[in-house]
Amino acid sequence: MIGHSIELAASSQLTVNLVDLEIETRQAQSLLQLYYQKAKILGIMAESSYQTGDPGTNICDLARSWGADLIVLGRRGLNGFAELLAGSVSNHVVHHAPCSVLVVQGQ
Repeated sequence: MIGHSIELAASSQLTVNLVDLEIETRQAQSLLQLYYQKAKILGIMAESSYQTGDPGTNICDLARSWGADLIVLGRRGLNGFAELLAGSVSNHVVHHAPCSVLVVQGQ
């Protein structure tokens, strides 16, 4: 499963620029389609999913519904205060996933 999720902030916290959101949505969907096609060409059975909402929860829910044995995800490498403010998708998934999780450190 190749997935991407965009978290939408509550309107009281952030004014969402709909044009930027639409651009980000199109870019994410194009990237998902690119990876899906690469997997298909290599003979790897794949599905893709694009969702809005809380990324950590979406990943865990999708893994649960799909019956996944393993989740592989990257992390940005934030730590301390920055991670506390931004939240950590990988941390959420590690603690709430219904299966094993492999976290790959970003550059």
